[in-house]
Amino acid sequence: MSTSTVASLVASILQEAVFDASETQAVKWLNARHRLMCGRTRCFRKRLELGTTIGGQQSYPLPLEVLEIHEVLVESSEDSGSLGVPYGAGLHSDLAQGGLGYLWLGGIYQWAGGGIYARDDSLGGEDLLALFPVPEEDGRAITLTAVCRPPDLEPGGNVVTPPEFDDALVEGAIATGLRRLENRPDLAQPKDAIFDEACQELLGIVNRRYRGSGPATIRIRGVNATG
Repeated sequence: MSTSTVASLVASILQEAVFDASETQAVKWLNARHRLMCGRTRCFRKRLELGTTIGGQQSYPLPLEVLEIHEVLVESSEDSGSLGVPYGAGLHSDLAQGGLGYLWLGGIYQWAGGGIYARDDSLGGEDLLALFPVPEEDGRAITLTAVCRPPDLEPGGNVVTPPEFDDALVEGAIATGLRRLENRPDLAQPKDAIFDEACQELLGIVNRRYRGSGPATIRIRGVNATG
C-alpha cells in the first residue's frame, strides 16, 4: 500500500483548485478517481479466502470487491499443507458441457485433482465462482488471487495506488470538481488528459509486473533492420 495519505492529497486538491470546495467534497472526488484508476489499471490485487467447498455444491458467492480473478487454488484432500491445487480459467459454457460429460481435463488438472473455474451468476444477480468438477468433499479451502476494488478512502487512511501517481489523482479529482461545481468541462479536459495518461502508464507497469515484458522482436534484415 502507498504511503501517500488521503489527507495530504485532499489538501493539495483544496490548495490547487480554482474554486471553493469542502474537504468532504474533495474526499468524494478523490475517492471516485482512485477507484477509477484502480479499476482501469488493475493495480489493486489481493489474495482472498473464499471459504471451503461443500460436497455437491458447484458455485460459491464472490465478495463484492472482486473485479477479476487471476488464480484459483483449492486445497488438496491429500496434502493440506500445500497452497492448493490450481484450477484453470474456463468459459461459462464449459460448466454446461462439463455437466454433460463433454469436457476432458488433462495435465495437472487431471492428475493433481484440479479442474477449471468460471464466473457465474445466481438467479438474483449475485456474482459467483463456479468449479468443475463439482467438489465431492466438504472443507477444502478455496483461495483466490484477484483484482479488487479498493476500499473507500477515509481522511485518516492511505491510497493504494503508487505515490508516483498522486499528482494524477489530484488532477483527476479537480477535474471532477470543475464539472460538478463550476460546469467547466473545458477547464476539466486538460486535467482529465493528465489522469488518463497516468492510467495508461500505470497499466503498462502492472502488465509488465505480472505478465513480464513479453516476447522479443526478431530483427530481420530488410524488414525491420538494416545492415
